[in-house]
Amino acid sequence: RSSPSSASKSLPQPRLDRSAAAPVPMPIVPLWLRGIAFLLDALIWFAVSWGITLGYILVAAFLSQRPIWWVWTEVEQEQVLLTFSVAGFWIYRFTLHAFAGRTLGKALLGLKVTAKQGQPCGVGRAFVREIGFLLSFCACGLGFVWAIFDPYKQGWHDLMAGTFVVRAS
Repeated sequence: RSSPSSASKSLPQPRLDRSAAAPVPMPIVPLWLRGIAFLLDALIWFAVSWGITLGYILVAAFLSQRPIWWVWTEVEQEQVLLTFSVAGFWIYRFTLHAFAGRTLGKALLGLKVTAKQGQPCGVGRAFVREIGFLLSFCACGLGFVWAIFDPYKQGWHDLMAGTFVVRAS
């Protein structure tokens, strides 16, 4: 007859290792710093998109020989700035994460996005990460709240893509 302690050892144990968990120690970034990087990115992209939209208005006004206020009203009615700001922001994030491993906001704060072993994010992971970011946003931010309780501070977008936000060395 076996003792209770030996019987519990023979039972299957739950897996403690998650597929997206970091196998090596990485300097995981606190959420507040990630939030500041996101705000910096939003400000940077809004300034860029506003500048491009203003340039478009000036060129359109010059070519159409209409007053600037008239062209601005037409552009405003078509919601060019809003569309360009929102759609462009996701393209901006995807492109920089895929090819540079970080956005300008993350670069200013010395952060980067990596995969498990510290390798660059890459195009595939960056795409999945942005889809996860959109899903987290559409779920009333629940995917971002998840990161508060996650030991590696990964939101749904990081878990889906297998990425981590770490300090750049």
